[in-house]
Amino acid sequence: IAAERISARTVFPLETLDTIAATAARRIALEEAKRLGALHAEIYTDLGYDLVPIAPAPVEARTAFLRAQLVA
Repeated sequence: IAAERISARTVFPLETLDTIAATAARRIALEEAKRLGALHAEIYTDLGYDLVPIAPAPVEARTAFLRAQLVA
C-alpha cells in the first residue's frame, strides 16, 4: 500500500476520552489503551503518515471536525 501510494497519507487518531468501560470484548485498561494509541502514532509517523489528532469531545463534534478536515 505504501509503496504503491494507494492510501491516503493523513491519519486521524482519536484521542482518549480518559475513561474506558470493560466489557466481554474489551479487556484493555485505560493506561494500556493510551500506550497502544501512542504506539500507533509512532508507527504511522515513522511510516511517513501525517497525523491529525481528533481531540476528546462528543461524537457530533468529533464527526464535524473530521468532515471539515476531509473537505479542506
